[in-house]
Amino acid sequence: MEWGALKLEAVQRFPLVREFLLRAYLETPEDVRQELGKRIQVYNGKVWELFLEGIDLSLYRDDIDKKKALQVLMVAMEGLQQQYAARYRTQPAALIRDANRVFRELAEYMNILKYGVYKRPDELPSD
Repeated sequence: MEWGALKLEAVQRFPLVREFLLRAYLETPEDVRQELGKRIQVYNGKVWELFLEGIDLSLYRDDIDKKKALQVLMVAMEGLQQQYAARYRTQPAALIRDANRVFRELAEYMNILKYGVYKRPDELPSD
């Protein structure tokens, strides 16, 4: 997924921007949390649009419902986002420190989603 690789590269090339965004996300004061939440929803919608633009549906297997496959991707990514946010909510500096490892983990998850976990019947050794 080219878009994911571009985002990872941008985050690695601009560590101060990465730190700012992570701190803004994780250290939101309570009095601005609701307004920021609305803006984050709008931003997330735009990010999803860009993310989905980078997906070539023609490469999906013909036997899979493409809309359902996209839904699985979105649910998985949202779940991972929530997992990392919960893990680092009280330790934003640790997320900044661990960002490269987190992005490598996300890339691993994306590869699992991209290529699946089971071998197809034609990939199994013949008896």
